[in-house]
Amino acid sequence: MCEPHFGKRCRERKLGLADVKHALARPSHIESYEGRDASQGGTNWRVTGPSIDGESIRVGVEAYEVRGAQWALIITLFK
Repeated sequence: MCEPHFGKRCRERKLGLADVKHALARPSHIESYEGRDASQGGTNWRVTGPSIDGESIRVGVEAYEVRGAQWALIITLFK
């Protein structure tokens, strides 16, 4: 699931969902983030990893659970 803000940031930074998936699958750094309220009752994180082209990007995500299933909401994208 992605927030509308995420799509706007992808267009601004000329990156796509494939870049984000690549970064999330190969994280080099993960840090907790307290700068926003969790919309799904989870915890907020910034994940740093490489885009498909190897550029370091940071992805803002919220990790949460619904009825025992684990989910992540993609919030934003940083370069």
